[in-house]
Amino acid sequence: GTGRPPEMVMPAVPRFPPGTRVRLHGLKAKPELNDQVGVAVTFEAGKGRWQVQLQDGSDPILAKEECLEPVDVHPTGGNDGLLRWMEEYVSRLESGMYKAGNIKPDEATATMGISLFPAFGQQTSTCVTRGVEVTASCLCMPEHQQGWTYSIAFRLVGTAQERGFETCQLSVRKWVITMGASQPQVVQGEGVIGLFPILADGGWILNRQSDPNNQYARSTPGLQQGLFRYQSCTGRGGSQGSFGGEVTFVPGTRRSPTGPPFQVTVGEFPLLVPEYTF
Repeated sequence: GTGRPPEMVMPAVPRFPPGTRVRLHGLKAKPELNDQVGVAVTFEAGKGRWQVQLQDGSDPILAKEECLEPVDVHPTGGNDGLLRWMEEYVSRLESGMYKAGNIKPDEATATMGISLFPAFGQQTSTCVTRGVEVTASCLCMPEHQQGWTYSIAFRLVGTAQERGFETCQLSVRKWVITMGASQPQVVQGEGVIGLFPILADGGWILNRQSDPNNQYARSTPGLQQGLFRYQSCTGRGGSQGSFGGEVTFVPGTRRSPTGPPFQVTVGEFPLLVPEYTF
């Protein structure tokens, strides 16, 4: 050997948080992208690169952090607050952080609009357990006594053979909510807001087992295409905190299980007051 000690590779640590607006520069492989603005979505530590969603809506690209310059969206002074507020809102629409969708999940076709629940960034989390993907995010509501509304969505990923089941039904929830320096609050109970969704490939099954209180009276029973999503409120008594936990699913259905129950992680996401409120 050379007698030299092996080179130590230090873990890559990003210098700005997910959701930061950035401008590309110094790209040699794709110089045509230089000076474009996008959003740094996810930092892939193993590659030392950021996944960047450009404003033009094209597929995300991977870029070294040295090729990204945070865009100052909070300049001090001046009387252009409304203009900066509008520019930030448009930027979030262009990047896909805000998307068109159902404002009220149980009244899908009647409530289409722009959802202000972010699709990515520091106020979101995504976890996959046993083929159940959980995406969560929150929205600050300064006019509401509880402070935040949150959205949690479930869907199946992979194949039935990989998961070990074709359907599974949500049975029990357990939330861990922390506000400020107070002790975490643990909330447990059956279902979510009275619903017990049965996840299936491509969507979820609506019937009397999944909706015993007939909340989806305006929808046709059977397979509902897309994510099962529900919304609720949290956060009373604090200015910032966190929300996370787990839900228990039963393979098959609760009435006809095909295996033992299993826990699915709901990744923790922060409850914070953002720089911009929309």
